[in-house]
Amino acid sequence: MNRLTEQLFNLNIAWLLLPASQWVLASVAFLVLFLLLLWGRSKLADCLQKVTLPDQTGIRHFIVKALQTLSPLFLLLVSLVVATLFLKLPKTLHTILNQLPLLALLFQLAVWTKPLTLMSLQAHIEAQKTEDDKLAYRTLMGPISVIIVGIVWIILLLVALDNFNVNITGLVTGLGIGGIVIALAVKSILEDLFSAFSIMLDKPFVVGDFIALGEYMGTVEHIGLKTTRINALSGEQLVIANADLLSSRIRNYRRMEERRVVQALQVDFATPLDQLKQIPSWIEALVRQQQHDLRFDRVHFTGVGTVGFALELVYFVKNSDYNLHMDYQQTFFLALLKKFKEERVELAQHSYNLLKMQTLTVVTPETTKAEDS
Repeated sequence: MNRLTEQLFNLNIAWLLLPASQWVLASVAFLVLFLLLLWGRSKLADCLQKVTLPDQTGIRHFIVKALQTLSPLFLLLVSLVVATLFLKLPKTLHTILNQLPLLALLFQLAVWTKPLTLMSLQAHIEAQKTEDDKLAYRTLMGPISVIIVGIVWIILLLVALDNFNVNITGLVTGLGIGGIVIALAVKSILEDLFSAFSIMLDKPFVVGDFIALGEYMGTVEHIGLKTTRINALSGEQLVIANADLLSSRIRNYRRMEERRVVQALQVDFATPLDQLKQIPSWIEALVRQQQHDLRFDRVHFTGVGTVGFALELVYFVKNSDYNLHMDYQQTFFLALLKKFKEERVELAQHSYNLLKMQTLTVVTPETTKAEDS
């Protein structure tokens, strides 16, 4: 680099005194070529967009995107290099100018990196068969594009410096040592980063899923490089580090196929034996009235409770909607109280306080996978 700078400063200014005809010709060539390249870029992109032939491989779309993101600075440098051919410049200056095309090409490659990377990722997303896979890869687009663009810019910068005779060996070594130091300093950030990729590739949950983490429940709003944002059931936004998220037990309710409901209640000790025998069949009949939405499992007397005879009812709601489940539960209890009133069966004293509900998730491969994560 020092040698190149020294050559530049040692140039004789005699080249500035070239005949005016050469300068005029070079200026006209520069202006005409630059305008033609700008017009050709726009015209060719428009023509390719209007083509109605099938483009199953996406090559035409790729070319259109490349033309649309073609930098005017790149076209300007190309025009400048061509225009200098009309000038009789010193050999040293020609050597310097001959390096401009490579510099312009490296800059254009860097400019192309982000839009073409996003376009490739979008094509991959559209090829996915399930909506969950599409959501996961859409979440990946941001982090992957940032990493790819960063790596490409670093590589192109090193190539450009090497082209200007800069010794990049020490620079590469310094980057390696600096990378190790930075990695140790930002260990927690890197843990969250790799956890983000694990979430996005393994997909224990995706954006839009309703999940539970211990005492917290809510809908996943965003999966970022460091944190995941959850809209909590109580209204506030939870921000949880990705590493902490994967170290927790996750319940993914969106992937629930059926909701298993367990109800416990007690009837008064004074209830006659004949009626006790009929109570299970009454309860079963009330559940089966909703046969399209509820699936009856069992109902049994489980023993003698603290204030009465204890019963346990188990049924399944054929829907993961929590509000729907609560509607069915309310309908069942109202019908049960009405039936007990008709048959003059009394719930045990304080039995209303003993009514318990435990909701469990039917174990599916997806749920097991989410919890193991």
